[in-house]
Amino acid sequence: MDLNKNLGVDPDSIWVRPTSPGIIYKDLFIIGGEVSEVYGAAPGHIRAYDTRSGELVWTFHTIPHPGEDGYETWPPEAYKYVGGANNWGGMCLDEERGMVYAPLGSPTYDFYGSDRHGENLFGNSIVALDAATGERIWHFQTIHHDIWDYDLPAPPTLITLRQAGKDIDAVALPSKVGFLYVFDRVTGQPLFPIEERPVPTSRIPGEQSWPTQPFPLKPDPYARQYLTIRDLANRSPELHQEAIEKFQSLHYEGLFTPPDQQGTLLFPGTRGGSEWGGAAVDPYTGWLFINANESPEVATVRQSVSDRPAGQSDAAFGASLYSIHCSGCHGVKLEGGLADIPALNEVTTRLTPPELFTRIKEGNGRMPSFAHLPNEAIKALIVFLENGNIDEQVKRHETLSSTTNDFRNTTAYSFFNLSDGLQAIKPPWGTLHAIDLNSGEFKWSIPLGAHEGARQAGDTATGTYNYGGPIVTAGGLLIIAATKDEKMRIFNKTTGELIWEYTLPGPGYASPSTYMHDGRQYLVISVTQGKEQPEGSIIAFALP
Repeated sequence: MDLNKNLGVDPDSIWVRPTSPGIIYKDLFIIGGEVSEVYGAAPGHIRAYDTRSGELVWTFHTIPHPGEDGYETWPPEAYKYVGGANNWGGMCLDEERGMVYAPLGSPTYDFYGSDRHGENLFGNSIVALDAATGERIWHFQTIHHDIWDYDLPAPPTLITLRQAGKDIDAVALPSKVGFLYVFDRVTGQPLFPIEERPVPTSRIPGEQSWPTQPFPLKPDPYARQYLTIRDLANRSPELHQEAIEKFQSLHYEGLFTPPDQQGTLLFPGTRGGSEWGGAAVDPYTGWLFINANESPEVATVRQSVSDRPAGQSDAAFGASLYSIHCSGCHGVKLEGGLADIPALNEVTTRLTPPELFTRIKEGNGRMPSFAHLPNEAIKALIVFLENGNIDEQVKRHETLSSTTNDFRNTTAYSFFNLSDGLQAIKPPWGTLHAIDLNSGEFKWSIPLGAHEGARQAGDTATGTYNYGGPIVTAGGLLIIAATKDEKMRIFNKTTGELIWEYTLPGPGYASPSTYMHDGRQYLVISVTQGKEQPEGSIIAFALP
């Protein structure tokens, strides 16, 4: 099945890639996918295929067409040119009721929405669909008119709760901002109050940010959402002063501060709160277990970022472009980033200059397209990486349309770090929580992971960035890898006490699995590439 087809746009002008295994319901295969996050992206419609014939059975338009619910939350005919609002993090299924729950991502472009004024349903929404027909049963939008890339990154979790003496079948939805949303599975009614609150207004020309956003009153946020000078790193007096100066140079009004031309501090950032691992629930207690990132980032939305100073060489111009556009993900020293972001210090041994040009111009996987950069700027960027003849590849792209009049986040996904390469905020930088969903109260919270180079006297753990979620067992264990320090840990689910840890050959940026075979219990984790196993590996443990 070609996922580029049946989306109402030219299939040769877009790309769609599955990033989760989809859902099986009877004879239907229900799938979303990853799409580009820049202008001209594919729409993120959810589709169901017949598993026997491969034929398309139904489509839910995440960007509504005329006559469909939500169409009025966009400019007329926005469905013809806006992309995104896609389910890339996975779904969950209530098989008995025949309902599938899909969290959706941001509409494109992620950080500027002058061409999509309005609330933009069903972007950043959880939609409950009839699994047989694709008809919408209910929805809730967590972010109106998203300009922060606060897409919903993980599958929701089904659980039965006890409230006011009644059992309620519920669905719990994690988020990047650290809010946990809990709904009645059937009706979509929030099980804890959610109120609309005023938020800061965008200062970017042409942008019409939405004046309010929804704030759940319970549970409390499981990731920090506000910073002051007291929260800045104090690893040394010099670094503390550097943090203050950097903090004060940025536009910051708290949660939902719109990206700005001055440079905006986003906290949480796009890596904040939950990532793709999602949560685990204990059906015996109604507790939910979830890990989170404390991830501030810098967003700088500008219209023109590629003018070369007079007399500057290709290599010097390319270095400045790398610092602006690439270092936030690939590292200041080309050392690579978290999860699947590769190092670029040997990129020319893997890709030829023409291949690099195409990769930068068109994007690939999680890497966005930089088609807005003039070809000569991209050529200079490649010269910075390594000299090479890419003139033919430049010519091939000369006819591509330019979107230099559009605003773009020139520091997209840039860490709020200091000169020592570590975060500009105090730890913890990663956390793990247990929340009683019956009451909405936290049972315990601890740092998750340790960054030895940042540990201060008296610190027990700094916490680290983490990608991948936990599982919980009937025997009372909470099991998680996920951390940058490449460890797998087992905690007492009731107290959060560490029981066991093991150093993996690389970071376990995935959720573990456990299963029984011939009376023996196994524990398995997928491990991202490491120095000794660059292609990655699967590690299995077993009880005696």
